[in-house]
Amino acid sequence: MKRKLIIGAVALFLSSGMVSAQTGFGLKGGLNLSNLSKEENGKFDKNKALSTFNVGIIADYALGDFFGIKTGLDLQGKGAKLKEFEVLGKTYRETVNPLYVELPINFVAKIPFGMSSKSHFFVGAGPYAAVGVSGKYTSEIVGNSDSKTTSDIDWDNENTQSGVGLNNKMKRFDAGANVVAGFRFGKLGLNAQYGVGFIKTQAGTKDEVTKDPFAKGQNRTLSVSAAFYFR
Repeated sequence: MKRKLIIGAVALFLSSGMVSAQTGFGLKGGLNLSNLSKEENGKFDKNKALSTFNVGIIADYALGDFFGIKTGLDLQGKGAKLKEFEVLGKTYRETVNPLYVELPINFVAKIPFGMSSKSHFFVGAGPYAAVGVSGKYTSEIVGNSDSKTTSDIDWDNENTQSGVGLNNKMKRFDAGANVVAGFRFGKLGLNAQYGVGFIKTQAGTKDEVTKDPFAKGQNRTLSVSAAFYFR
């Protein structure tokens, strides 16, 4: 199933109709600082941010000298540190770290610099669509007798969940918008991106007893990545 999803996403990217018009193509990778919203208005607890990664292919398409489209296909690590609390001298922690294959389409304005036509600063925004392909859920107890349990994320759009130890179920599909900025200098590039997910990632509804912070969790992801262009 995971292989079919990845192959399908690659096929979608390659069949987008823009490949023949590309002006830049390369690889990128870097750091993500990810979180999940806990309220209806999108607020989140910054102390629960999770450090993870991004890696993928990147493509630039020119729309004249001052505008363009930056797209590609990424493997994005997301998630958050869901809970941490103490009871009777023991610390309880929960962490979820899903991995998505993500297709961004960012429309950018460019400010050229230097002698090369491919060297420019850029800023822009655009939508993304993503599909969950893997990931881990971890429940940990630190105290007199430590214990740690790790399980695969259960991609499930229907079943409800709440409480400690049941936050491993997530909706497979995500969509949202990115704001991007950075520069390209010849074959090298540096990109910064902030992604806001529009879809609640957890199957089910918020538990009113435990006040589970994950139940309203839209993805919030700050990414920084370096890129190397082959052309």
